[in-house]
Amino acid sequence: MKRLLTLFALCVSAAAAPAADLLAVYQRALQNDPQLREAEANRLAALETKPQALSALLPQLAGSGLVTRERDSGTSNITQPLSSPPGPVILQTYPFDGRIDTTTHKYGVDLKQNLFRWENWVALQRADAQVAQAEADYQAAQQDLMERVAQRYFDVLAAQDDLEAQQVALSSIQRQLDQARRAFKSV
Repeated sequence: MKRLLTLFALCVSAAAAPAADLLAVYQRALQNDPQLREAEANRLAALETKPQALSALLPQLAGSGLVTRERDSGTSNITQPLSSPPGPVILQTYPFDGRIDTTTHKYGVDLKQNLFRWENWVALQRADAQVAQAEADYQAAQQDLMERVAQRYFDVLAAQDDLEAQQVALSSIQRQLDQARRAFKSV
């Protein structure tokens, strides 16, 4: 009896659900499958290793800048030479009462280029291998998803066929029961 109720519930739910073709089911699975999302994230992370490894082979450019400002105010004595050599040097001292502003600008650019570093080339080869492995893993995850979706889709179709067969068998048995009751009543 429970089996009949289960079959009836499945029949009602199957009739209420809209029919979907295999391609539509696969498209939805592409958007929502966590295993494929993981493989895609790993592939994207591996794709980033190649530009990083390549950057070690390229020139490195760095810039810097510095501005200093110095202000001094107050009183002091300034000594200046009045005559220049070869004769005797005479110094004159002047009192200074005021302000001195000094601004210094320094700029720098550094360019570095390694002529040859074997470990940079090895890192680039390793990045190429990681990218190839990640691409292969992603394609394997896509194929696995295709296989899982197709298997589940055909399992559902087979279950629907089984349900229809069970319903036909149930109606056949019901007809036989009705015939047997009529025959029993007529006796």
